[in-house]
Amino acid sequence: MSKYFMKNAPIDSNRIKKYAKEIIISSEEDRKLALALAEEFKQKSESMPADIEGAGEVIIGYENLRVECLKLAQTSKTAVTKILSELIKLEAINSKLNPKEELDFSNLEDED
Repeated sequence: MSKYFMKNAPIDSNRIKKYAKEIIISSEEDRKLALALAEEFKQKSESMPADIEGAGEVIIGYENLRVECLKLAQTSKTAVTKILSELIKLEAINSKLNPKEELDFSNLEDED
């Protein structure tokens, strides 16, 4: 039986860029939703009348949920930063392997 040799890499840089773009878009949507929900919890906690029995606990609950939403939004932003950092490293490695190629991030732009 002869050995099989792959002609192309199973995961090339273009495929990685495509997946990274999808993750970045998804992260942006998650961030927007988390920030919108955080604002909604803020409004609910501010509009809650303080003279109702148990209102303090409800307000604290809304504020805790708001904080969790803000954490989620920040985590989403951090993930995008890490992805972009790794893409830059990948391009640097590729440019060392193939010095004739220039850094190209054009396929990460939104398609119109």
